[in-house]
Amino acid sequence: MRKRKRITKKELKQDEFVTFTGNVIAFTLDHKQHIFIALGVLLIIGLGVATGFMLMQNYHEKAGQLFSLGWKEFHPPGQSADNKPPEKEKCQKAAAQFKASFTQYPRSKVAPQAIYYYGVCQMQLNNFQEAINFFQQFIEKYPENKFLFEVSSLLASSHLSMGHYQQAIDICQKITTDFESSPGLSYILLREGICYLKLQQYDQARTTFQRIIDEFSESPWVADANDYLLLIPEEVKNEAAEKVPAENPLPSDENETE
Repeated sequence: MRKRKRITKKELKQDEFVTFTGNVIAFTLDHKQHIFIALGVLLIIGLGVATGFMLMQNYHEKAGQLFSLGWKEFHPPGQSADNKPPEKEKCQKAAAQFKASFTQYPRSKVAPQAIYYYGVCQMQLNNFQEAINFFQQFIEKYPENKFLFEVSSLLASSHLSMGHYQQAIDICQKITTDFESSPGLSYILLREGICYLKLQQYDQARTTFQRIIDEFSESPWVADANDYLLLIPEEVKNEAAEKVPAENPLPSDENETE
């Protein structure tokens, strides 16, 4: 009796591969309609993602172009940020471009900066209420933005310019609490002290100006704090001095008599 040839592992693997391949082909033929539909869906999703990416990139680019146009008007080539503010006409053109950027493309990367500089333009155009509106909008929409300190400072200054002294004080106090380690804090305290001075709250004004002198001796605003201290009426200063007890009070005449 003839022995059957033993199947090797290699041949067994080949047979398994052939069987598996045959099963896949059979499954594909049986479900080809569903497979084509699935492939079509995946293709559509892929095209949608690619198209969305391109549209979003184009969205940000257009917003950036408008912002750049505004920036060129706000800071013409060759002019540093420390130079004098732009002329009124250029400032108006810059404001228009900044506003177009954040209104047409509100979800763009430059939208926060566009709102910020739009508000700055409005301040330079003396449109303080408009500046207040958009600085407030910025704070509400971007509470974690890197420009939050600057925007809050400008909001306080705008209220001060409008004569809204108590609103300005409230904002200054919030800034000093939220940004207690900021190097610009002395400027905020100066604005707060000016508001107290305008409201004739001289004790608070004196305390605030003195804090600048004592705690921020290297600040460029120390000289201004000293100048504003001189504006506090003399009688108020005298009253404050009378409230401070002498270190070694002299005995009264009555005590001497005794």
